[in-house]
Amino acid sequence: MDEVLSSKPEKGRGWWWKIPLGLLLLLFISLAIVLLNINTIARNQINKALNRYLVAGGQLETVDIHLLEARIGISGLVINPPPGFGPHPLLSLDVFEVDLAPLAILKGTVVIEDLAMRGLSLNIVRDKTGRLSLLELVITPAPDPASSSDKEQGEPKTPWMQVVHVNAVTMENLSFRLVDRTLETDWSAGLRADLAIQGLRVEDLLNLDILLDRLDLTLNDILVDQLEGFSREPLLAVNKFEVISEDIDLSTSEITIRKVGLDTLSVSLERNADREVNLLKLVDAWLPLDKKGQGETAEPAQTTLNVDSSAPSFELPAFTVDSVQLASITVQALDIVEGEP
Repeated sequence: MDEVLSSKPEKGRGWWWKIPLGLLLLLFISLAIVLLNINTIARNQINKALNRYLVAGGQLETVDIHLLEARIGISGLVINPPPGFGPHPLLSLDVFEVDLAPLAILKGTVVIEDLAMRGLSLNIVRDKTGRLSLLELVITPAPDPASSSDKEQGEPKTPWMQVVHVNAVTMENLSFRLVDRTLETDWSAGLRADLAIQGLRVEDLLNLDILLDRLDLTLNDILVDQLEGFSREPLLAVNKFEVISEDIDLSTSEITIRKVGLDTLSVSLERNADREVNLLKLVDAWLPLDKKGQGETAEPAQTTLNVDSSAPSFELPAFTVDSVQLASITVQALDIVEGEP
């Protein structure tokens, strides 16, 4: 009888202690499955978001996440253009990588050891009606009257952002192209760019409290097409334009640039038989509708501006250049007189 009574508590203890252990084991297995498939899960979620919020959707090939090393990378990103803006992708990106320092977040600072971008291509098109492909990219949700009224009643909140330090920024082989179809024939302008930044510190973005230890910017193959009705010479062509500077503080009133270099620049300013100037015609094509055709003799409009004295004022800083290097510059002024250039 004593043996039977003493065995019952032991049986109860042997059953109940296994339940927390089983739950813990199940949680561990689930977490391991998520970690092993985190790249696939992240890629699928990003692709769903691209096709949900963008008009024509997009595609991301690869996501590479290393949690222990705090490194994130994506490759093969393509964003399709909205319908009616041509077959070329609005944006394509070969590689984007971010290497973080996770322990710095505990001190209230986001530290990025390295930020790299390679093979970015941005293609912006303006169609015959004047719409820009970039502005037609996102699906605009229908406004909610209830939410808008709540926003009007609520007080505006100051955006919050942590201090961001980036030790190195590398952007290679960036290309930008602008196409305008509102003119007689398709007009385009484009360039390639490389950017390297050392020691980027964003202390206060709203007040432009941004510091850079070193900046190297190179623009290559700048080409602005000539307009229809003028010569075949490009309106503007630049082989290489570079800017090198150190110890930049964007919050100061004066910025010193160490070197500016310009190599093989060609400009062709022309006036055709219809007395149109190519540069002015191009500027007029991109002015707002209420500003088109306004010459210097137009009377200034009487407007009253309500200036908020509490809003921060912004003034362009003065630039000082230590060294300027110019090579092979050609400027052509062409006028049609009695049918002859």
